[in-house]
Amino acid sequence: MPLFVFTVLGLVQLSLMHQARLLTKYASYKAARSGSINRGDQKVLEAAAIGVMMPLITRENPIAAGSGGTQPQYGLYKLNGASDYATAFNEVVQSRNNQDQGKPIIEVTVCHPLSSDVDTNKDFDDPDVNPLGGNNNWRPFEATKLAVQVTTYQKLIIPFANAFLWWASYGAIAGEQAATMKMLRMHHDGSKNQTLRKKFNKTYTLTELRDLALDGNYIMPVRGSYAMRMNSNFGNNAKLNSENLCHVPFERN
Repeated sequence: MPLFVFTVLGLVQLSLMHQARLLTKYASYKAARSGSINRGDQKVLEAAAIGVMMPLITRENPIAAGSGGTQPQYGLYKLNGASDYATAFNEVVQSRNNQDQGKPIIEVTVCHPLSSDVDTNKDFDDPDVNPLGGNNNWRPFEATKLAVQVTTYQKLIIPFANAFLWWASYGAIAGEQAATMKMLRMHHDGSKNQTLRKKFNKTYTLTELRDLALDGNYIMPVRGSYAMRMNSNFGNNAKLNSENLCHVPFERN
């Protein structure tokens, strides 16, 4: 009976993780599409991604004491209609400011173009700088497309199964069991990746995720990415980085 119950719980948690993966991929598409017609506005990118992920975002309802002190009481927003959806969306975007315990719920990073690729004094679709128009310099073409990466910090909410799956993905299961879990690993021991990861502000490090897991709060980062041609010039609210900060694995330190 215990094995049967754990198997059922594991299937439920894996199904929720698979749903989160599919929604995160769709959220990256919606973010890229919204940004392409709204001048790459970072707030628009985040709002579009949050709107897609609402069915899997948990309410901010902390337990008063004991382990799992910051863990919500396994409560998802109830979205039974347009009014419920609007209320929940406004709470996440406005009241919670897309944060949970000071960390992002949904993280949207612009991969391309880089800040050096965009000239605000020129039209992004100027045929004189478009390589498809005969210019051999392909770098200006980066300014004509928007590539984004969306990271969902998904809370695993199914008891027992959440702990097993999280620690398996962390690589803390000993022996042959750990060897079979390499596909789930979240960490990567690369100095370059570690340096790039530090450039993010207020996002999770793997050490912080581990500390939360020790308290019974299991948060799994799920990522998706998408690229789309721009339909407008980039504006002042576009958050373009000086280098590509996407696809950076989580570090142990």
